[in-house]
Amino acid sequence: GVTSISIVQRPLPLDRIELLPATVSMLPLASVTFTARGYDSAGFLNTSWEPAWAAPFLGTLGGFSGTASAGHVAVYTAGCPATI
Repeated sequence: GVTSISIVQRPLPLDRIELLPATVSMLPLASVTFTARGYDSAGFLNTSWEPAWAAPFLGTLGGFSGTASAGHVAVYTAGCPATI
């Protein structure tokens, strides 16, 4: 018989990003720490990517740290709605 072996070179391209926590309810001026991890199409942790964090206009992002291996981290602080 013939045996076939497939060899897959790593890392595969980034396929999806997991952001934790996935959902958050916040009060104005509260902060939450998010961790992002990237995975390839085979479900393996991708350690060769960098995030481009962005926040909605009613908040700020900071406290950037971490690595692709451990998870990229950012702290989001909710803004306070303006009163007129």
